[in-house]
Amino acid sequence: MTDSDDLADFYWRGYFRLIKNEFLGDSFSVGTDRVVLVSSSQSRGIPASKFVPLAATNRALYNTVGFLQRLDDSPIYFRTQDYDYFEMLEQYMNYLVPTGGDHSEGAVANEALLKNLKSEKAKEFRDTRKAAFKEYREDEDPNKEEFSIWVSKYFSSLIDAEAESAAAFGNWIKAFIKMAGPLGATYGRDMAGLDIIHIATAASPGFVMLAKNMQVPEIRPLIDAEKAGNVQPAAVEPLPVECSKVPEYGLDASYRNSMDEWVRQFDSVPDNVREVAHATSDELKWSEFGHDERTVQGSARYGLFRFKASHSSAKDWKRSSLSLKTTSMKFSFIWKESQLFNVELGADWDIPNVKGKYPADWRPSTMPKLDTEYLRITQLLCASGVGLTVEFDETAKYEFDEELKKQHSTSGGGGLSINVFSFSGSFGGSGSDGNETHTVNWQHHSGKLTFRTNAISGNCTLLAVVGKKMKWWDAIAKAPPADGDEA
Repeated sequence: MTDSDDLADFYWRGYFRLIKNEFLGDSFSVGTDRVVLVSSSQSRGIPASKFVPLAATNRALYNTVGFLQRLDDSPIYFRTQDYDYFEMLEQYMNYLVPTGGDHSEGAVANEALLKNLKSEKAKEFRDTRKAAFKEYREDEDPNKEEFSIWVSKYFSSLIDAEAESAAAFGNWIKAFIKMAGPLGATYGRDMAGLDIIHIATAASPGFVMLAKNMQVPEIRPLIDAEKAGNVQPAAVEPLPVECSKVPEYGLDASYRNSMDEWVRQFDSVPDNVREVAHATSDELKWSEFGHDERTVQGSARYGLFRFKASHSSAKDWKRSSLSLKTTSMKFSFIWKESQLFNVELGADWDIPNVKGKYPADWRPSTMPKLDTEYLRITQLLCASGVGLTVEFDETAKYEFDEELKKQHSTSGGGGLSINVFSFSGSFGGSGSDGNETHTVNWQHHSGKLTFRTNAISGNCTLLAVVGKKMKWWDAIAKAPPADGDEA
């Protein structure tokens, strides 16, 4: 059997079965709107530690859960920025049709004119603020004042832009309240809050979210140094008041401590090892993970063994042409500790909560007909010390060795990356796309291929995500459309 759809499907189902049995448990159920996606890239977990600035954790959390994953034909999770949840919220707010106020032709036209002016001035303010933040970060004067004082001396155009934006917003909200009636002020505050979110995220490098994943230090050496009394925890960076409003995602309170404990105990905790036995469609149903059995066909397209040149991008993965049988290889999954962590969206920005602020006379007008299903992440399944071994018999060992030689030649003689299930590693060289999250070792004589987690930002691996299934319309329009409106 080649590395075919059937073989890949059998082993992907077996891998899902292992995730369910070993990590989610017998009591776990998906219900009608709960979905599980197993990671296709063994992504590093969100960095967190007493040595990691909270802003770095916030940024990684936002980048992971701030986007809705499109649910189409695959049970596999891979980080995509498919649909921003806050964009969805903003679209909903923009589609509200106010009633109860002055809807004369002049009032409506004036509100529309002032709304456009408000948007223009807000964009000018955001662009000017972004430029000011950039220049402030690049100012290497060790004695420079805090941002607000520095701006008044060296970037007064920001003060002017802020004043113009505030004035434009004030003029618009007065016109809107006149047109909307009593709820106009509440609506205006929510829209202003969304605008603050845009400003905060635009200014994120160095202010709101202070670090990216690659800027996070390796944790194990810091914990070892801490034991010797040589390292202090990361300082909590004070944030300018005007930048303190960020999208409110909350991560399980135990997450940060768990990350440090997993590192501390790494050497003393023994490995758990379980065979990844293949499973047929009778032995494991995709519906057990919340997917439609009739439409899922995406797992097989990943294949079992994929290769690419280490310097190339993730889109260049190519399936191998190995001729394999289920009896010619054995897969074993390895890990040390694991936990399912909860993720919550701040109540102020939860669409159903915002929808509840307005009674029935505030209903969506002509809404986009988007019936696509999305996943909103509510839980992260993480583990430490994750690894995988593949043991080949004599025939398969020889064929795999020949495949490596062929792939090395195809890649131009540089580093070669390999992906098995969702484990990625390199044979020499280094990747440019951040996918090489494991150390890979091929023992030709024994026919054993091994992947073990790289100790970067700790030892946490994101195995899977659990989320809530939602449609654009279902998430927003809890009440039926008003008479005459389109559904």
